[in-house]
Amino acid sequence: MASNSELTHLFRLLKMPAAARAVGKLAERAREEEWSYERFAQALLSTEAAARESHGGESRVKAARFPASSGGRRPYADR
Repeated sequence: MASNSELTHLFRLLKMPAAARAVGKLAERAREEEWSYERFAQALLSTEAAARESHGGESRVKAARFPASSGGRRPYADR
């Protein structure tokens, strides 16, 4: 069986930081409530998906590398 630290490492390797942060608490809850493997996987993936949805716009703008703001001026507004 994989330890939480191994799972955390794998989630980070797969660029799933929200799942990496949640795996310990979710694993403990899954054991206590006797979740199926499918339910545990669903909870981890839902956590990651929700985090990506809430931060998705920020990362896409950052990745696009738009030029710095022009101080509120719109350079082509006069045309």
